[in-house]
Amino acid sequence: MACIAPNQEWTIDTHIDGHPKSETAVLVFCLSINDGIITGEGSDLSTDPPVPLSLVTGTSQSIPELDQGFPAPPTQMTLNFTWRESQAVLSGTTFRNGGQNTFRGRFAIFKSPEVNGGAAVVAGAPANDVGTGTGTQT
Repeated sequence: MACIAPNQEWTIDTHIDGHPKSETAVLVFCLSINDGIITGEGSDLSTDPPVPLSLVTGTSQSIPELDQGFPAPPTQMTLNFTWRESQAVLSGTTFRNGGQNTFRGRFAIFKSPEVNGGAAVVAGAPANDVGTGTGTQT
């Protein structure tokens, strides 16, 4: 995915809680962040060929209270998008780490009520999936 400045490209590795580490999906986002409002697009790179996600929306809010020891104030970033026919929410903290913008957070996946009675699933995994999301601005 080509992401042209001033947009930000983020690569996020996701892992469903309780599943083997080998079941990690790689999501890449190209995000525009203006006055705390996020818009953009994304792709699931764990499939061949990569699968586009829906349009991405969200928010980014500075957390000045956590500014101790960071070169720039950390932010709380939340992304909303459709992933494999399910609604996804990815939320976490972004911060500078060794000169690189870093993301650490959690996600939840909710299958559309029209598709599967409201149960949460990811790629055939059990219902009520949640997990970690970690990555960097690339």
